[in-house]
Amino acid sequence: MHTPFGRALRAFLASVDAQFDVCVIDTNPNPAIRLIAALASADFVLSPIQLNQEAMDGVHGLLNHDRVGVRKIKAVLSPKLQLIGLLPTMVEPTPFQKTNLVQVIQRFRKTVHTGPKTRLCVLNSVQHCTNARSSACSSRPGPRPA
Repeated sequence: MHTPFGRALRAFLASVDAQFDVCVIDTNPNPAIRLIAALASADFVLSPIQLNQEAMDGVHGLLNHDRVGVRKIKAVLSPKLQLIGLLPTMVEPTPFQKTNLVQVIQRFRKTVHTGPKTRLCVLNSVQHCTNARSSACSSRPGPRPA
């Protein structure tokens, strides 16, 4: 990395490498230095995606953006970088979102090949939930409120 932020991120990750099996870096999808540094420092990318048209269009940018696309970062800064999948988030069981999920799978299955044995993986979706009792966080250990 040729920026102070990128060098600092890589140095930090190297300093804690032995303490962790996995490090998750959550960045804003905007094409900025934090995204570039995270992608250049990563081995793998897992991209959350909402099942709306803007987000689906954003997958193309994730792959092919001329400065921060996975293909560009892989070619220029990090040959080991691999996109391991898409994670649908805030999913509601509506016909619209079901149709969009099928479209994501069909549209990107053949385009996400970053290695000879790599295929697009659309992971189980994270449902959108406005009820705190049924959210994923409510299942953490400890007493529950009455």
